[in-house]
Amino acid sequence: MRGKWVLWLGGCLLWGMAALSPLAVRAAIPSASYIQAAVRDYAAVISGSGVLEQQGKKQVFLSTPVIAQNILVSPGDEVKEGEPLALIDTELTRSVLSHSVVLQRPASEETGALLELQKLEQAAALYGVSMEELLPLLETDTALSESSGSRETVVAIPTEILAPMDGVVTDVAIESGVLTQASGAVFTVADRARFGVRMAVGESQIASIALGDTAEITGLAFDGAYHGVVESIAPAAKRTGETAQATVEVQIRVLDPDERLRENYSTSVTITSQTSERMLTLPYEAIRQDADNIEYVFVYENGRAKKQPVTTGKELANCVQIISGLNGSECVLTGEGLQEGKRIRLGEEGML
Repeated sequence: MRGKWVLWLGGCLLWGMAALSPLAVRAAIPSASYIQAAVRDYAAVISGSGVLEQQGKKQVFLSTPVIAQNILVSPGDEVKEGEPLALIDTELTRSVLSHSVVLQRPASEETGALLELQKLEQAAALYGVSMEELLPLLETDTALSESSGSRETVVAIPTEILAPMDGVVTDVAIESGVLTQASGAVFTVADRARFGVRMAVGESQIASIALGDTAEITGLAFDGAYHGVVESIAPAAKRTGETAQATVEVQIRVLDPDERLRENYSTSVTITSQTSERMLTLPYEAIRQDADNIEYVFVYENGRAKKQPVTTGKELANCVQIISGLNGSECVLTGEGLQEGKRIRLGEEGML
């Protein structure tokens, strides 16, 4: 009877060992986490810096030099079209211009040069202008008088300077009591409701940008973000100094401007392409590289790790495009200690 019990216990022990042996073998095989390549719709995103500009602005130029009696506006003032910006001292201006044409060169060049210089200095001192400001007047008025055959020149002098449009004054380049040349703009008036951003995009990224692409605009001088749209792309590229690549100027129209915006503010711009591309992607940590710089991944196949070469493409924020080598159904192994042909069992699925 005792022998039967021994045989029975021995049989139970052998049966238990046989039943547990697969579990023991499985437990001895290391596990590895895995992920599967994800299909994503990718829209190109280009980031860069830009400069804020007021669009729809008009500048006021002089047709003749003038001396302003009173400047009526300052930068930042709102004006209406036709509103006076400055009043001109017509009498003083006419007097300066008339005195400039009576200066004549004597017959003798030797004695005449000194006399002419003295007259120029006297005229400049009398009207509070420098020699540099007076000489262009002499050249202009002498040419006019000679063409008319008379030393008497009639010059149309405006009594006031008027705003060319409704808007805000952004620049004033004229002072009262000082002779202002007819060379550059004396006033600039801009439409406050029209702002744009000018940015330079590298030649390697410009192909990803198209008219109508959306943009997000931020800056140090204001909180939050403004929305914009790509309005124009320059037809030619520019190269500055010894830069590695040329740049193309891109103009972005601000869709929601307000009173916080100022011309020449620095901005950060993020442009998102309207078109998207469907692609297979993997996290960067799943991509490996051998001694020959060939990229590969480990995939799970028949209970073993298999080395699978891949070709990568675009580098995104937290993943990379897989151009070839995978079809998306593979279990891509992650973690350390993986080798070609090593027995492996699948652990937990990771998150992309």
